[in-house]
Amino acid sequence: MTDAIDEMTDGRMIDFGFTADGPPSGAGSFVDAYQVFTRVVNRLQSKYLELKDESERQSRQLAEANESLRKLTLRNRAITEFLNSILASVSSGIVVVDRQGKITHFNSAAETMFGVAAAEAVGKPYHQVVDLVDKSRLSAPDIVRETVMSDAPTTGSRDVEKEIRLADQSTRLFLTGLSPLTDVEGRIFGAVEVFQDISDLHQMRQRMSRMEALAAVGEMAASVAHQVRNPLVSVKGFASLIARGSSPAEAVGQAANILRGVDNLERVIDALLRFSRKETLNLKATNLNRYLRKVVRQFNERETAENKSAIPVECVIPEKKLNVDIDQIVFREVVQNILRNARESCARPVHIKLELRQFNDGGSENEKEGVEVIIEDDGPGIPSDQHAEIFRPFFTTKAQGSGLGLALAKKMINAHGGAISVSSSPGKGCIFRIRFPRTVSSHASAEAGIKSGGEQMRAEQATAF
Repeated sequence: MTDAIDEMTDGRMIDFGFTADGPPSGAGSFVDAYQVFTRVVNRLQSKYLELKDESERQSRQLAEANESLRKLTLRNRAITEFLNSILASVSSGIVVVDRQGKITHFNSAAETMFGVAAAEAVGKPYHQVVDLVDKSRLSAPDIVRETVMSDAPTTGSRDVEKEIRLADQSTRLFLTGLSPLTDVEGRIFGAVEVFQDISDLHQMRQRMSRMEALAAVGEMAASVAHQVRNPLVSVKGFASLIARGSSPAEAVGQAANILRGVDNLERVIDALLRFSRKETLNLKATNLNRYLRKVVRQFNERETAENKSAIPVECVIPEKKLNVDIDQIVFREVVQNILRNARESCARPVHIKLELRQFNDGGSENEKEGVEVIIEDDGPGIPSDQHAEIFRPFFTTKAQGSGLGLALAKKMINAHGGAISVSSSPGKGCIFRIRFPRTVSSHASAEAGIKSGGEQMRAEQATAF
């Protein structure tokens, strides 16, 4: 107690006149001691009042902090209930996992989808609840693992289709969106996966695809019947004349007409077979610069031999060497078919230019860079309403055309991993673009889904480039 008083009065009791032997002698000393005592009491009372005020102030601050904390708790609870209400009401299944790949949230839609209660799912490893048919498909734990281990963390959502075995052992197809979960400092603490059941949509697409295929078959059958009927009528007519007893000279001419009709039938049937059969492409790394020069030179030589007034095709080839994996025989047939169509587009001589170049259009990852072959002519052009039709089987604007040339060319280019397109306006010519992405398959062969005429044609046309 004395030490506390000493601290309050900034001095020791001996300074007040007290000694170990007793009170000070004399009345004056007593009065002085009383005054000192009074000052000490006053200071103690002052300190008490200060402490009381400080205590009340801190009590008020604590009460305010408690009230703020209570309001914040209520607000967080309201937000949590709101978010839980949203998660419970959405039709998509939502599964959240932590850094260890254990499920921390499993909404009611996920319960319905997988036939598993949330109480059973939460706390279990992801793959014990979500049974993937193909275990290699990307999942929420994979996103966590990739993000934690990678120097460049995964950002954004990634969509994956996956087949999942449900609690009743049936399987359904789901489209899932995968996203990592990070805190305000960017540290990964889990991942969320959103499931949408697309089984019914997938089946509907398959049914529509089958219906489209059947419709295409019906349309093709009608076109084939039309293409075959005309030569058959001619064959039948000339055969009837021979049967009625034509002169030997007339019979020779009529027999020649019959042969032409049979040749037309063979061309239609051959084109149809080539369009419908599968072909194993013989892909080779090819220097397109040298290859296209030779293809154009061969085309010009043949056209000039048949028609002296034919204007040679102009060939614009860059100095830079451009290599692409192609089937050299098949691609030559595609290029020459487009050149021939341009030549036959009108009666007058047509100027044709073939150009090889690189492109970089900043498009999708597979198409932003690559090589393109452009074939441009100054012929009559194609009406805009026919642009989508010219690659359809049996569509033709030529009286004697089969309508399979460009359809076959499109299949061949697609089989190479490339794309073909057309742009044209009536009276302003036509431009065909054949594009190969920068990363073209370098496999020795690839399934094309078409037949290009068989090994005999390959043996007849095989040429080294």
